[in-house]
Amino acid sequence: MNYYKKIQKSIDFIDENLTNTISINKLAGISCFSPAQFYRIFFALTGFFIKNYIREALAKGMNTFFLLPPYAT
Repeated sequence: MNYYKKIQKSIDFIDENLTNTISINKLAGISCFSPAQFYRIFFALTGFFIKNYIREALAKGMNTFFLLPPYAT
């Protein structure tokens, strides 16, 4: 499996578990990297530090939440 697929697996996990606590060790394990490797490879492929990516994903999720009824206008 190449780096892109491994990182995509971790991104899918983040997107599916935004309401849960997400640890770097869990993400690194999903991708089969050490935590240090995961940080470097994730940034190299996405342009985001992992913490910033999770914050962005949470913000997008909250925007979607507030657009759903009964909050939609």
